[in-house]
Amino acid sequence: MEFIPAQELIVARYATKVTRIEDFADQDVRGWLTINRSARDGNMKRTPWALRILPDYVEEINSNFPQALIAMDNSRNVGCLNGIALLNSRIKITTLGGLDRPRELYRAIHSGQPGDGITSRLGRGSDAVFFHHHLRRHLRWQSREASPFLSATNDLKKAVRIAAIYVAKGFDDVRIIRFNTQGPGWDHNLNRMWNPRKLARMLSPRDDKKYLDNEVLIEHSIPKDSILETYRWQEHKAHLDPSSRTEARAKAVQLTRDKIKVDRQEKAQKLCEDNSKKAAEEKQTKGKAEAQDKMKPQHDAEESAKKRKANDDEGEESAPVATRLKRFKIGQKMTANSSR
Repeated sequence: MEFIPAQELIVARYATKVTRIEDFADQDVRGWLTINRSARDGNMKRTPWALRILPDYVEEINSNFPQALIAMDNSRNVGCLNGIALLNSRIKITTLGGLDRPRELYRAIHSGQPGDGITSRLGRGSDAVFFHHHLRRHLRWQSREASPFLSATNDLKKAVRIAAIYVAKGFDDVRIIRFNTQGPGWDHNLNRMWNPRKLARMLSPRDDKKYLDNEVLIEHSIPKDSILETYRWQEHKAHLDPSSRTEARAKAVQLTRDKIKVDRQEKAQKLCEDNSKKAAEEKQTKGKAEAQDKMKPQHDAEESAKKRKANDDEGEESAPVATRLKRFKIGQKMTANSSR
């Protein structure tokens, strides 16, 4: 058996939620992840987030991550309201290696995944600057951001449960692959392997969940030559789920989720209709009031004007003016240098 030593990597650490930049203006923040609008407008090949580094920390970031960032095309230093704070630029993490590295793993895949389920949705591995952000998004099933990671497990039963969820969701050609974690095709600098629970404890403890037990993350891809066996759900169901309980449980859960989703959509639609109806009624009422005002004699208007002036002279308080949220110019938009 080939011995694969663990590798150390220095990464950046971010806050765990989007916050208003103004609230952290005086705190020890090195930069901000802000939304990259060009990606949100349909250009999904672009990262949906951009890093803006505060001027005082540009040298520190460039020193810790040399040539890791490049300026984005047409980048302007415009003011920003909200973002995810960059808190630390020197956190040490370690890959799965040595005796901790599993020899074989399982992964559930389906036909809707890119690269036949063995290539990451991002199409590449992660990088030291965005690693923590990529990790947090990957660990959220609801996130639709492209991930540089592939999830696998050393527990066949867990792989079967995930495969059953894919079946319940209606995906085609659901399979479980069993693969070797070393040998031909593996580039251990590219296809790095991680323990997600250890990463979560180090970078953001609130992401450390029990369901991550027996899970392993692989960057970039799983070499095709490393696949030892493929179990197709339709062909091997009797072996994978002999009692059919796992599939039945997954379908019951999915049915409940679908019902909740439909209920939410119906409530949202009703709220939208009610708001539209209310706005139409208010517009109609306002129109009637304006029509009645036009029909009143001129002296009524003059009397109203006198009363308003008298109220003003008595010092009646004027309506408060809404304060405009302050935007902060942090720095130009930076993204990962994928040419490295």
